[in-house]
Amino acid sequence: MGSYTKQTWTDLDPTTPISGARLTHLESQYDAAMADVAAAYAKKPLDQGVIYVAVSGNDSFDGLTMGTAKATLAGAVAAIGTSSGRIVMGTGNIPGGSGVVFPAGFKASVVGQGQSETTVVMTAQSGPALDFRSVGYSFDGSEVGDFGILGDGVANSANKGIAFSPTTSNSKLFVHDIIVSNTGGPCFDFGNLELCDLTRLYAKEPVSAAASNIAYVTATGAFNGNTIDGLQLYGVSSGANVGASGAVIIKDNGSTAPHDNHFRTAKTENLHLASGATIFAIAGNTNIISDTEFFDWQKVSGATGTSYIRFTVPGGGVNTGGNVVLGVIPGKGTGATDLDMGIDMRQSGNRVIGTKGYRGTNVIIASGITGIDVDLGGAVSGATDPAVIDNSGSSFKNTLRDASLGVFAGSSLGPRRFFSGRWYGPANHNLGTLNAVLNQEYAVPIYVPNTITVSALAIDLVTVLASSSVRLGVYANDTSRDCPGTLLLDAGTVNTATSTGIQSITGLSLTLTPGLYWLAATAQGAGPVPVRGITGSLDPVAPTSLLSTTAEINCYYLNSISGALANWSAGALASTINGPKIMLLVS
Repeated sequence: MGSYTKQTWTDLDPTTPISGARLTHLESQYDAAMADVAAAYAKKPLDQGVIYVAVSGNDSFDGLTMGTAKATLAGAVAAIGTSSGRIVMGTGNIPGGSGVVFPAGFKASVVGQGQSETTVVMTAQSGPALDFRSVGYSFDGSEVGDFGILGDGVANSANKGIAFSPTTSNSKLFVHDIIVSNTGGPCFDFGNLELCDLTRLYAKEPVSAAASNIAYVTATGAFNGNTIDGLQLYGVSSGANVGASGAVIIKDNGSTAPHDNHFRTAKTENLHLASGATIFAIAGNTNIISDTEFFDWQKVSGATGTSYIRFTVPGGGVNTGGNVVLGVIPGKGTGATDLDMGIDMRQSGNRVIGTKGYRGTNVIIASGITGIDVDLGGAVSGATDPAVIDNSGSSFKNTLRDASLGVFAGSSLGPRRFFSGRWYGPANHNLGTLNAVLNQEYAVPIYVPNTITVSALAIDLVTVLASSSVRLGVYANDTSRDCPGTLLLDAGTVNTATSTGIQSITGLSLTLTPGLYWLAATAQGAGPVPVRGITGSLDPVAPTSLLSTTAEINCYYLNSISGALANWSAGALASTINGPKIMLLVS
């Protein structure tokens, strides 16, 4: 509206007609007022107004209607300047040139007709396609969305899709429904956004993503209080397309760490991870990652150290932890290209809550990491491997629950890591003497927290007994009953007829992966044989009949085992309050 056309008046009430000089006076007053409005609008037409961009437009047009639209997004930005209002792009391919720089003071919203209807197409890109890094605080509260960006396909980390300021914290933006593809740099660089809604953003694989270690999405420093909802990451190539640093990198800037962001319902498709790569790399505090849909991803052949989420310590002394992961927690499957772990936990003070995904190794806790709480209260079918590998070396400083295996690590199950050259046994320190009944096989539980090789088994003989021996062995856990299952090793017998003290069987080589196992001992030849025993409870042993005493259960047993160790599946379980102290040596 830049001019006013004089109107023809019609008197709608002929009973009291307005005519003559009076009518002429009213007409002239109205026409003068409307002309003033039109003139004012022509002088400052854009406050709360719209500048249009269309394929059929021309940058010499005023852009005030779709019929007089600008031809380029840069032309629309120049026209609207620092006025409020909206830039509306029509359908089709909108020229983006080498990049559109939004000036300081820019405050208008920028929208299209839909991410598949409007596409900003770049040629000879020399920086971010849409560069909001200089806009300042004026941009707060604006909307950016409903269009796509097609980069020029040149491998250059500076050629991002959309970039926000790494120093100025824009807030309350609504960034939504944008698909970015074919860029040389990250599709989205959120910079220091605060308190923004970032919704349904679709990041397609950047050019040379793995080879140049280019992330799909980044944010740095004071990226705080944002909701990132429905983020989608899509790989295009069949080879490696996620570099070692990660697909989504949220990290500190040396003095400020990202915090209090909520990543919700993210989706991944066709991602192929190189060695050491992760999908989400988080170096921040009190962030939440929930309900992520992890599927259609794999590592490239021969890759190691891959993960879905990796938490690391932010720099600059701004580490407080407190991050939370919620949902189905993915793990390591059995295929050669399955990722190596679910969560690579290299930061203390974080929590993981949800259901155990296939097949296990859902969380690996790094050396020295404490205050971790993992609670996996369920499991998909076949998730039979331990959920948590605790390499922290910090006994009883992490709380780890794997309900599918009946394991609550950190209770009475034992240390967090077994070390070479050390002896380990049931995690119970109440010792006494057990008169091991002749031909009664005892089995006590032991939780192995990391992969080991057993080189020896031993018991402590209290009193010599002529013509006697004790047979020792190791069983896997029967997860259907949490009792001895498959016999892994019948190590043979120790001589209990000659001298007291430690009696061992050496020269063994049995590899055990993390999980629950059972150490077995049977007095044979003569009995009872007095050996060092344990008292007090041991998880997960439970009484097989109601006890009338206050004694606690720590051992299952079978009778009539005079030769090789028993097949426990063939016998009924019985429990006792006194089991033998059996030890294993880690080579």
